[in-house]
Amino acid sequence: MTNPDFLQRTLIFDGLDDGSLEKIVACCSEILCKAGDRIFRDGEKAETMFIVEEGRVDLRSEVPDRPTSPEDTISTVRQSQAFGWSALMHSPIYSLSAYCATEKCRLVAISRECLLALFEEDPKLGFTVMSNLAELIRIRFHQLQEELCRKKGRIMPR
Repeated sequence: MTNPDFLQRTLIFDGLDDGSLEKIVACCSEILCKAGDRIFRDGEKAETMFIVEEGRVDLRSEVPDRPTSPEDTISTVRQSQAFGWSALMHSPIYSLSAYCATEKCRLVAISRECLLALFEEDPKLGFTVMSNLAELIRIRFHQLQEELCRKKGRIMPR
């Protein structure tokens, strides 16, 4: 069972009270994966958002007619970080594929349907989570910009 204290340590659920966290726990299940397991594929309907409890997850761009490899990794998600947040979007389609990048991965899987129902029931909870999601997207975008600059041998302006 997912621990509310663990959820509180994640950016996406930062600032939520104990009651809200308990409601979210009811939307959660645990998934165990091993190295190389695909968690979801680019283009699939996004019905679940995930948080890494243990291990690392590579988010990869799939190239048609070619097997994927770690070299296709766009971003790596670490402990306490959320991914698969396409599940919270209006058009819930995953835009990258996710693979377990360590010997094992323990993930918290959060149901889109359950979470969105909580947002309708408690708009303040929904606003807090979506504001945190916007911050998470800003951080990830900045990290991708920095990585692109590094690959081109440039320093990213602040």
